[in-house]
This record gives sequence, structure tokens and C-alpha cells, in this order.
Amino acid sequence: MSYILTKFFAQKEYQQAFVRGDFYLSSLSAFTKVYSERALIAAAMQGDNYAKMLLEKQRNRSQRDILEGTIASIPPDQIPEFPDKMRKMIDTDVMIRALGYDYCNVMCFCKMEYRFQMLEKIIRIDWDEPNMKDFGEYAIIVKNPKELIRRIDIAVKQQNYQYVCGDVNYHPRTLNNKAITRNKPSVSLQLEEPIEMNTILKQSKRVDYDAFDKCDIYKNQREWRLAINNGAADEQPLQISVGDLSDIVEMVDRSSLADKMHELFMISAIFPMEEGYYGNTSRAEMREAFYHLGEDKGYYIITLG
Repeated sequence: MSYILTKFFAQKEYQQAFVRGDFYLSSLSAFTKVYSERALIAAAMQGDNYAKMLLEKQRNRSQRDILEGTIASIPPDQIPEFPDKMRKMIDTDVMIRALGYDYCNVMCFCKMEYRFQMLEKIIRIDWDEPNMKDFGEYAIIVKNPKELIRRIDIAVKQQNYQYVCGDVNYHPRTLNNKAITRNKPSVSLQLEEPIEMNTILKQSKRVDYDAFDKCDIYKNQREWRLAINNGAADEQPLQISVGDLSDIVEMVDRSSLADKMHELFMISAIFPMEEGYYGNTSRAEMREAFYHLGEDKGYYIITLG
């Protein structure tokens, strides 16, 4: 199915900054870690924009995902260091997060799918609009995605960074390597002690996940993302400038998104996104680079229910 790229913003100033080409990419750690809310509030009141961003994400459950950066799963009974009582409480396969993905910076977009129909010589466009109300009331529509990627490519190469952009894939949780449906309360925890991934991955059936793979409970987001490796073991957000984008993006309120899309299509002012991954490196090469950046260490994530 064809789709158009959109992006949502919690504040008008964020939307305007994007159109100016000022990109702000959070690290994946911003989606996974829990910080002291009191400390974040104090820092935000002192003008710390990063603390303000973390506070917004922490309070918005739709923007939190403890499984970001997980790369593999292992049945609980294949991890000998787990005591029997602990294994009995674990209700999914144990996930492995690569430490290096804490240093991966991402910018998230949303795919808006559509279908063309011809009814009695009248063109009808049916939109499949995702529910993105938790991500803000302001949006942009990317009218020319190829040109957006070209400008990203220029800006990133000038900094000598690696980048890949493309669709996010969604996967079900598993137990004993078989997909399961979970509908009961549970809690996911990251264990503190780091592990050597090279040894652990030999026990795993799945070793090819990366920054473009997420749990299917988030599939309603229909995400397309830009991932950047700046070569630094740093969890801070990354800022890059791609230049003014007002000629290839359209600003719109979320409530008017579908109407604006229809208007742009009727005057042939918008182009669909083509499937695939784009960048100056491959997903596999970027994955290995993040493993190395994290010194090939990772963490167990267990889900108790």
C-alpha cells in the first residue's frame, strides 16, 4: 500500500523548527530509561530543554518503549543463571538489549496510507489515518520524500555520520520462540548487570533486529524513522541542520491533516514514499557499529506477569 510521510509535534515551535530544517534527534535511551521526575521538573524550570523533552516523553506512555534497542530473544530456561523461581514468573522470552543502541539517535515520522478509487469518473482517495493524538496537535506533510532524503544525506555526510532511514517493522512477543498474544498486566525490567553479547547471542534464535524493529503493541504508530550513528558513546540528543524545508513540507494542524492531504493530491503537489531503506551505510553495518560502540555489551530484559 502506498503512503505519505507525516510527522507530529507537541508544540508549534517544534513544528516550525522542523520546517526551518533544524532537526532534533533523541537517543533511544530517552524512550527506555526512567528518570527522577522531580529532578527533571527542576531542570526544566531552569531552562533545560533536554530535561523538558525527557519529562514530556516520560509522562506520555505512547512515547515510551523499554524494548527499543533489543536485538534478540532467548527462552528463559536457556539462561542457567536465572533461578527456577524467577523463570516461573517470566511470561515471555528474555530480550537482549545492545548497550550501543543507547547511543543511536532517531527522528520518528508516521506513514499515512491511502488508496485511489475511480467511482463514476470521480477520483476518491481513502485515507487510513493512524491515531496519533498522543503525539501532538501540530503536523507536517512531506510533499517530496526523495528530496527530503537527499537533503538529509548532504547534512549527515558533512558531519561524517552514518545514517539509515526507512520503515519500522513490528513483531509479536514470543515464548519458547513462538509468537504469543498477551493481554494481562505485566511489568518489564532491565537487569542491572551487563552481559557479553557475543556469548549470549549464540543461544538466541533471533539475532538480526536493530533500530528498525519494535514490539507490535506499537504497530498503530506506523513509524518511519531516521537513525544516525555519530560515532560517540553519548546519550545526548543530536542536532543537525538540513536547511529550509518550506518548499517540500506542508504545515498543518492534526485535525485538518486528511483534508490537506486530499487538497495536495488534487493539485499533484505531493509524492508518495517508496518502500525500502536509504542511507550511506546498510542496516547490518550500522548494527555492528553500535555493537562496537557499546563494547559488545548488553542487558537482559525480563517481563514478569
